[in-house]
Amino acid sequence: MKTKLNNWMVILLLNLSFLLLLPQTSFAQDNWEDITNNMQEPVSEVQLPDASIVIDAHNGQVLWEKNTEKAHDPAALTMLMTVYLTMEKIQDNTFSLDTTVTATAEDEAIAQLQTMSNNNVVTGVNYQMEDLLKLAFTPTSNVAILMLSRMVDKDPDQFIEHMNTKASELGMTNTKYFNATGIPASTFEGNYLLTNYDNAAYNQTTAADLALLTYHLLKNFPEIIDWTKETETTVLPDSLYEETFTTNNQALTSQAYPLDGLDGLLFFENGQINHYVTTVKRNGMRLISVFLNANGPDEGSTFRLNNTLLNKLFEKYEYKEILTAGKQKINNQTVNVTHDFYGVVLKETEPTFELSEDKISLKNSLPLVSNTIDPLEVEYEDARSNVEKNIEENRLVTWLLETIEITKTTILAIGFTLLGIIFLLMSLFIPRRKKVEKTSRPLESEITSRREKQKSQKQTWPIKETILFIGSSCFIVGIIMLLIHHLL
Repeated sequence: MKTKLNNWMVILLLNLSFLLLLPQTSFAQDNWEDITNNMQEPVSEVQLPDASIVIDAHNGQVLWEKNTEKAHDPAALTMLMTVYLTMEKIQDNTFSLDTTVTATAEDEAIAQLQTMSNNNVVTGVNYQMEDLLKLAFTPTSNVAILMLSRMVDKDPDQFIEHMNTKASELGMTNTKYFNATGIPASTFEGNYLLTNYDNAAYNQTTAADLALLTYHLLKNFPEIIDWTKETETTVLPDSLYEETFTTNNQALTSQAYPLDGLDGLLFFENGQINHYVTTVKRNGMRLISVFLNANGPDEGSTFRLNNTLLNKLFEKYEYKEILTAGKQKINNQTVNVTHDFYGVVLKETEPTFELSEDKISLKNSLPLVSNTIDPLEVEYEDARSNVEKNIEENRLVTWLLETIEITKTTILAIGFTLLGIIFLLMSLFIPRRKKVEKTSRPLESEITSRREKQKSQKQTWPIKETILFIGSSCFIVGIIMLLIHHLL
């Protein structure tokens, strides 16, 4: 018997040791097997992206992350920063979408390079800023991107400085830019040269930083969706220089791998390496996904994998109002919430909250993509009455309120208890029946008169004892119901 007990103790200790060695579970999902197991067309392990992340576009909450801090060359995804800086200048009225840019001889020379993606540019032809922005997304035209950068700052070195400064401002702590397009400046055959930066260097960033950049891009300039959702882009229509380009984002509507709600942003393919940034909106929730170094040669695997991942996340999470502005009861404290509070939460779960001095935050919330994003919280004011404050300062009363759940059963039990107390109090004011004293030798006349008196009077019911019994019974039943309900 002792040997068996020792064996069980050893097994128990081994199991506990195993549990202690397990990694801590992250709020955000990160297991590709859960995503790929049920795919109709399987994706091999070598086709998975080196780094990936999915965040909520409203608050920056992370729903999925894998190797998010691993540095990569973003290639054409670099243009997202160029577009961001351009949109800032449009926003502050430095120029507008209708402003024209005249192509230079250097622009025409760059457009003729066969080693990179471009549109056809002719010296002296005017292009509108909006056309150049469209061309930056489709077909990720390098010459269009450089023409945009020149409008922001004529000095190419100064523009790279702006890129790195903005990255720092946004919280992109693992990003370093060396060029405006994603292709080293030395590739442009002398038509794009930098003085203060290495012309042969590749840009470096992470999936988390790109998600953060896209988050700010969509938050501050949502109109770019109007360009990224289109499957075709036409520039200079009805002219000798008209060109039409078809998107390479095969997850848009009517394409090979359509995804419900997808309306951008950018897919880049270079040989067997795919980079992908996308955004999808369903039922009020908009997600941003980033894939870096997803391996081909089948580019369809990247679209299918991204589609499956986002579908799973939409099934599991929802973006909803988790607190309404106004008077609320939070953690047994009455508060006045200043404004409606929204966030991404697991479906079919009741959110719980934490109260600080003047903020309400979501307990066990999904992490944020960066600490530079405003925390997921809402301000509140104390809305307790003086009576409520006094009750909450009384530890015994507070414990009772927190312990006893107010339900129909609780109300019934309290009713029985109070009724019992009322009957018990009533019984205190009802006198007992007087006992007839017996004499040792009653006279015959007295006996006769007493018998006649007893006959003339009706027998009285023991009222005090009855009230006392009813009160005790109600009180005991009420207390028993409360105890049973609390224990269950």
